[in-house]
Amino acid sequence: IEGDSQETAKAWGEKGAINVLFVDGDHTYEGVMRDLISWIPWVDYDGVLLFDDYNRKTGVSQAVDFTINHHLAFTDFRVDGEMFRCKKV
Repeated sequence: IEGDSQETAKAWGEKGAINVLFVDGDHTYEGVMRDLISWIPWVDYDGVLLFDDYNRKTGVSQAVDFTINHHLAFTDFRVDGEMFRCKKV
């Protein structure tokens, strides 16, 4: 998806649920949190979320750890290199 992530997410409803969400956007903590808040509602149950650049040099790991790793709506956590993966339940 090209364009402003939050604006696109606001208009996503008519397109239906997302089975796989790959997030590789603003790498600041605040930017990742905005993407999480905007896009998680559109991810289908059993849908997969992928976050690129999951490392301590960016805000990605901080936002994912704060939001995803401690939330009961997500499971099946995996890290492969700098890619974080989980499933929405």
